[in-house]
Amino acid sequence: MRLFVDSANLRDIETAFDMGIISGVTTNPVLIHKECPENKLKQHIQSIRSICDGEILTQVVGSTAKEMVRQAKEINSWDSNITVKIPLVREGIKAVSMLQKEGGIRTCNTITFNAGQALAAAMAGATYISPFYNRANKDTNCGLQMMEAITQIFRVNALKTKILVASIDKPMDVVNLAMLGVDVITAPLPVWEGLFENTLTDAVLAKFLKDWKGDEI
Repeated sequence: MRLFVDSANLRDIETAFDMGIISGVTTNPVLIHKECPENKLKQHIQSIRSICDGEILTQVVGSTAKEMVRQAKEINSWDSNITVKIPLVREGIKAVSMLQKEGGIRTCNTITFNAGQALAAAMAGATYISPFYNRANKDTNCGLQMMEAITQIFRVNALKTKILVASIDKPMDVVNLAMLGVDVITAPLPVWEGLFENTLTDAVLAKFLKDWKGDEI
């Protein structure tokens, strides 16, 4: 399993990678626009690359398969370790299928809310499928059930498409998803910081340090 940071903020990305547990970055048009109002996507991805030596995922903004394919090829030309996110709609599935047949471009069908969509993406040849875990919880209260169905379908049918779960709110989400055996979890920096922060750990460590009266090691 791999852990990615879901952010376009350069400082947050640098902090996340300094932890030593993050191996990639996911972005989307909203995150990019927040950090780069001029929407200079290429320049911002290059800035992220200067910090991140792992995989970077960024999204097309076209509405037709033809537009998505053209944009995917452009984005792919920017870097050798980039994956193109494509929305999971009819035209997006078509675009993924077209790109898969041509080869050479990794894709991620994103904005996924049920197992049927995930299966369609896998059949089209997507490299990743990205379910929105907590968004599904808020809308239908069935985020965990959605993930259980997707992981079971992919496991039983030995599908090659990887499961990259997004829309993560808290560390316990990470634990629940890890128990299901998903391939990648992407979350904002606070979630990763919260993964290892614990008041009991802090209290015990403080006692250890207080009671240690020997020389420095």
